[in-house]
Amino acid sequence: MFFLVPADKHYHSYGVYYRFVPYIVPYMKPIPIQSRKFEILTQLFETSRFGIGEHLVEGGGKLYPTPHKEGIYLHVATGAAPVDAHLNDNDEQKILLKDGELNLFYLTEKTNSAKLSKGFYCFFHARSSVRTFTGLVRKMQTPENAEKVLSLMAAAGRAIEAGSGLINSSSVELDPYGASLIQEIRDIRIIPRKTLKSYINKKIEQLMLHFLDRCINTRDTSYSITGDDIHMIDSIKDYIWHHLHNQPSAAQLGIKYNIPTEKLNNIFAQFYGVPLDTYIEHCRVEKAVCLLTDAKQSTSLIATVTGFRNYQALTAYFIAHFGCAPSDFR
Repeated sequence: MFFLVPADKHYHSYGVYYRFVPYIVPYMKPIPIQSRKFEILTQLFETSRFGIGEHLVEGGGKLYPTPHKEGIYLHVATGAAPVDAHLNDNDEQKILLKDGELNLFYLTEKTNSAKLSKGFYCFFHARSSVRTFTGLVRKMQTPENAEKVLSLMAAAGRAIEAGSGLINSSSVELDPYGASLIQEIRDIRIIPRKTLKSYINKKIEQLMLHFLDRCINTRDTSYSITGDDIHMIDSIKDYIWHHLHNQPSAAQLGIKYNIPTEKLNNIFAQFYGVPLDTYIEHCRVEKAVCLLTDAKQSTSLIATVTGFRNYQALTAYFIAHFGCAPSDFR
């Protein structure tokens, strides 16, 4: 996720530590902080339903982060070493935050603490209200996972009653699909300002639903992915992106690549994090968004290229998906 660039000056002209400059998200509010042990850049953004934030940290020692607002926080850390975190600066609420792991917390505007080995770290979070979180969990509930859903809600209730706490029973590894959603949230260079919040709302909802799916639904992990499988997945992804106009499906791709559909879905879900048909839908929407931001592209052609029957079908999908029309992305 990270890369470094050379810099001639220790600080950027507007007060941001030079190493953080490549990670500045243009639409977020930057808050640079300097201290004796740390260089910190906090970036924040609010939508109608969610909040997102990113904290870039370089240094080492004990740090006292304070949540911006009360709520349910989906958190992922990437960095040089695991982070020894304490909610409310309390040793009884100690959590080891490892590189590339997702965790769900209930946090209030109280001071927490974290012990960092010297290095470079990024902490990304998506925040929702308790009410919004409850609605997302209920959306995931089925007769098969009802027990796990109730267990997750009970854990959330205990964290809320305690004033803070970890909700998931075990950390969830950040898979390629989750990473791509975070990257799409961070790297928004072509989305018009008028549709920015609608777009980010949907991406955060997808990220949270994907995390909840990983927590409460059992996946078939019996198949061991090989190097040939990875090459096949890369080939399928490239084929999908360039043939969306043919409306590819998992069943069709199974025939093309001579592999049973169920096995193909299992391989793809294990590697990428979602079934193949879900990935195809994700590609259709993202390609449509990219093309819509180019005013030279015909709207009817965009619908055809991305596999929609016509522009009316694309419009209906965008209104249901983002809460706005495709024309709003122009």
